[in-house]
Amino acid sequence: VTLGQGFFTARGTQTLTMNGMITNTYALLQLSAAGTVNTSQIYTGTAGQRLTLINGVNQSIVITDTGWLKLSGNITLG
Repeated sequence: VTLGQGFFTARGTQTLTMNGMITNTYALLQLSAAGTVNTSQIYTGTAGQRLTLINGVNQSIVITDTGWLKLSGNITLG
């Protein structure tokens, strides 16, 4: 899938830093980072809102299964 072409178009972009908060009010967010980053902080705005994260760079972006995130384990994008 290429962002900006066809069905999927990035509705937002965000550059992450280590332990930075992912914030977005759209359903689709393209992430970038200067190096490998980890975070467990995601804010979407409203309960039940769906958010799809896409890694737009050649770096590992790790969503960690800690705190209030309830995942099946850490998720690595990239």
